[in-house]
Amino acid sequence: MKNVNLKISLIITKPNYIIKIFSKLTKLQRVRAYSLIFSHNCRLPHAMWKIGPHELEEQEKSLHTCIRIAQSQEYQSGIHALSNCQKIFEASSNSALKNHLTQLVIESEHLWLLHATSQLLLSSLRQTSWIVNRRDSTRCILQLCIVCKKKSKAETLQQLMGQFPHARVNSARSFLNFGKDCT
Repeated sequence: MKNVNLKISLIITKPNYIIKIFSKLTKLQRVRAYSLIFSHNCRLPHAMWKIGPHELEEQEKSLHTCIRIAQSQEYQSGIHALSNCQKIFEASSNSALKNHLTQLVIESEHLWLLHATSQLLLSSLRQTSWIVNRRDSTRCILQLCIVCKKKSKAETLQQLMGQFPHARVNSARSFLNFGKDCT
């Protein structure tokens, strides 16, 4: 059998493209983890390859690389100004609402918490990541959730109450009407 050396180069002109094509965060993490394993295996000889399913560390690393890509795209002018020791003049507007990765993270956490309300969702997001304008972002995601809309529109039933005797409901002198327990 003849060994063939093969060099593969992949040039992505829009690094944010990989984030935008997925609608679920877990799918994005898995695909990115497999691509990281593939690039790792391409650099090493066959004896040192990683073979088999990816691990949790690789999934977390893939999420961090996606976050790094999204941040470099979103805050490009601010990063450029900081690298040149200049002041940042632009204020952060509602740019987080436009970022697809932010939406995926919030949706994933919302589903993980079984359609949690906004306060629980904000608390959980605060523990894992810092999202700019997270209250507005979570409100937008919760308004788009069909299950939460159905839950909020569901009518609560009124408790059925038995009819009280006429003597108990109407006012009268004390001990005019009384009852006796025969137990």
